[in-house]
Amino acid sequence: MSPPEQPTVSGLAGPHAYAVVVGTGRHPQGSGLPDLPGARRSAAAVAEVLASVCGMNPDHIQLLTDPANPTDVLAAVERATTRVPEDGIVVFFFAGHGLLGPQDGLYLATAASASADSTAYAVPYDEVRKALSASPASPVVILDCCFSGLAEAASQGARRDPYLAARPVGSFLLTSATYYAASFAPEGARYTLFSGELLRLLTEGDTAGPKRFTLADLYRHLDQRFHGGPARPHADGVGRVGDLVVAPNPRYAPAPEAEPLPHESGGVCPYPGMRPFLPEERHLFFGRAELTRALLERVAPTAPPGPVVLVGPSGAGKSSLLRAGLGASPDVRRPVLLLPAPGPAPFRELVAQWADAVGRPFGETAAELGAGRFPTPPGDTHRAPGVLIVDQLEEIFTQCQDPEERDLFIRAVSVRRDGGPRIVLGLRADYYGHFLRDPRLSRIIRDGQFTVAPMTDDQLLSVIRGPADHAGLHLEDGLAELLLRDLREQDTSTGGDTIALPFLAHALQETWTRRRDGRMTVSGYHATGGIRGSVAQTAERVHASLEPADRPALRALLLRLVHLVGAEGKAVRRRVRTEDLVAASDERDRQRNTALLRGLVEARLVVVDDDRAQLCHDSLLYGWPALRSWINENLEALLAHRSLAEAADAWDEAGRPPSGLYTGKHLTAVQNRFEDGGRILELRGVERDFLAASVSARRRGAVRLRTGVSLLVALALVLGVAVVRADRASDDAEHRKAVETAQELVARADELRERDPLTAFQLSLAAYRMARIPETRAGLYASYVARRQVVLTAAPAWCSTWRSAPTGGGLRPRCGEERRRAASPGNWRCGTCAPRSAHDRRPLCRSVNTPMATRHSPTILESPSSRSRTPGDSPCGTSRT
Repeated sequence: MSPPEQPTVSGLAGPHAYAVVVGTGRHPQGSGLPDLPGARRSAAAVAEVLASVCGMNPDHIQLLTDPANPTDVLAAVERATTRVPEDGIVVFFFAGHGLLGPQDGLYLATAASASADSTAYAVPYDEVRKALSASPASPVVILDCCFSGLAEAASQGARRDPYLAARPVGSFLLTSATYYAASFAPEGARYTLFSGELLRLLTEGDTAGPKRFTLADLYRHLDQRFHGGPARPHADGVGRVGDLVVAPNPRYAPAPEAEPLPHESGGVCPYPGMRPFLPEERHLFFGRAELTRALLERVAPTAPPGPVVLVGPSGAGKSSLLRAGLGASPDVRRPVLLLPAPGPAPFRELVAQWADAVGRPFGETAAELGAGRFPTPPGDTHRAPGVLIVDQLEEIFTQCQDPEERDLFIRAVSVRRDGGPRIVLGLRADYYGHFLRDPRLSRIIRDGQFTVAPMTDDQLLSVIRGPADHAGLHLEDGLAELLLRDLREQDTSTGGDTIALPFLAHALQETWTRRRDGRMTVSGYHATGGIRGSVAQTAERVHASLEPADRPALRALLLRLVHLVGAEGKAVRRRVRTEDLVAASDERDRQRNTALLRGLVEARLVVVDDDRAQLCHDSLLYGWPALRSWINENLEALLAHRSLAEAADAWDEAGRPPSGLYTGKHLTAVQNRFEDGGRILELRGVERDFLAASVSARRRGAVRLRTGVSLLVALALVLGVAVVRADRASDDAEHRKAVETAQELVARADELRERDPLTAFQLSLAAYRMARIPETRAGLYASYVARRQVVLTAAPAWCSTWRSAPTGGGLRPRCGEERRRAASPGNWRCGTCAPRSAHDRRPLCRSVNTPMATRHSPTILESPSSRSRTPGDSPCGTSRT
């Protein structure tokens, strides 16, 4: 039975695939570059095959034959990268002369290039690479020219990707030659050597090939085709673009159905799968003997003090080396304490492990470790662990969110001491930069770094054959070599990272389950799906075995084992307590989750240790497309749940204070996320309690707010009424005081009215202005009526005019010339009115200097003979008041 087809990256037939195809075959006559008509024909044929065989939209293909200058090529690349969306593909193909430029840079010849030594009219490949790198799409570069091996794969543009721990989508480079090697265009041939074989493969197919050709398949076929020939192709990939489907295989013939091979039951598998080797499996741990000896020398008592930091990429075998290599070695004379992972509370985990090992109370141990000292057992120092191993040290950055907790842990493991245990730390290489940011960690990694390099071919063969020999198994001829070749091809298609090693271990485990008569066969290996497909096939088998109603629960359970790091959502595995992992709102769902976890453990996809479960390896995040898809689809929900879980745990550990609850828009957003998003993740009990307490606190807060607002409104009304009443009372008091004063003035005016009517009138007027009440009105009227007349007398020769004095002192005479009389300031005479005789000293004009003589009172003019005149009459012939 043929293995199931594995999911691949979307192919060139997709709507977002674009191509720029360039072929240069003609050069100026007499130039040092020979014409290459095969290059021009190769480019035209590639453009046609991209459309007819690969299924690319013809409108998305730009064909440039014999471009006149570099600008034409770069402009075409710019047009393609501008049109392509973020999830698209850009293919750049070139066939022609490759030129070696300054600093050994690769240049692509154009029709204007006249010499192999001149790059003035050639296209700098570095500019093409930069243009492709600036695009958010995934670039695919195929170069058929001399020196094409000097090219570098275009780095992909910025993209938010949660799988950086495994692989980004990346780019792919396929060249016709390696480094400084030449490419060939046979004279008289229709196509160049490399492009001709590529076109033949795409149009004619391969009976031994897969159903669909990927970029990695093309490279493998071309490499085999040119093996031992004049030129060897070269491939360089970043990420999974090597899995991009290029075209269907026209000659694919599915193998006939065969009877499944019987599985042998019984026995213990000598291969651990994707989990690390355990200390008790030391006899099965092969390939790292030399590295184990070197590590033992670093932790020997005679070695310099200070921690040792194992640094290596994911999948290099660090955990197996620490457990089955160092931890189980008989050369370590003192007990070894293993901390498998620091987790979200690294210091508390270290304190708990060390306190249990030395038999001291937790609080006392915490105080000593916080000060940088490892306490010894009471009365027996030989029980103290001599070596402390801390694996997965990167979790202090990915899992721990408490800076104080992280600081205490770093202080405990970074202090240089002569006594105490030798400390060995395991760190993934992609977190090396995090390590260097802390001065204490930077110092210990400078003095104690121990690099775990990828395995050599001999070491890998030992990993494959050693456990089988120990278990008495036989490997079919060619199986080890096939595994090794597939492993190297997997490394090439994924960028050369050792992350393929866990896939090798899983493929060996699955091949062992298909053994026959004690033999591990090639057919059994193919049945697993190979290096690339074994993990996904196992996981899909578990998923397919479930009822449709139980599959969402499996998805939720696996997503709980994924932790997203940072704002960009980098996916890593995490350890979860089994009781939290299977927790559910009712008992039936809890039993279902327990059965699902048991199935994952039996399939060796999940490891349970000390009541904590985690994915068998970070590579499972890369090797199972369905899990990647679930993470990608629920990325925002996972980020929200991460924040909720951290807040709920912190709230619970602090004693569940109200100050640690969600409030406002944050609470509303979380509610909407988990109510509208369905049951993507089952909330733990503490998370449900946290949300319920937050909602209750918000309701109580709303009630308190409404009550407070109502009280404030009522208080404002009361204060307003009080202020109004106080103002009115003040006005009333002032009015009463004014009335009393006015009444006193009226009484005083009544007393003076007979003797001094003028003063009485003024007092009455002041009283009326102060309080307009009947008493003041009556007093004013009485004073007005009771005023005495003001009499003005003058000499017989009447003054022509009278005027009011400027100071209000009474009337003054006004004639043509006015002179003040020195004898009396109140007597006046007109300059035109002469006395009757020189001895008559009486004034001709007399003014009564009284304030009552105003414009408000009539003026009475009177002669010396007491003859009365009407107001305003003037004896001088002019009447003026």
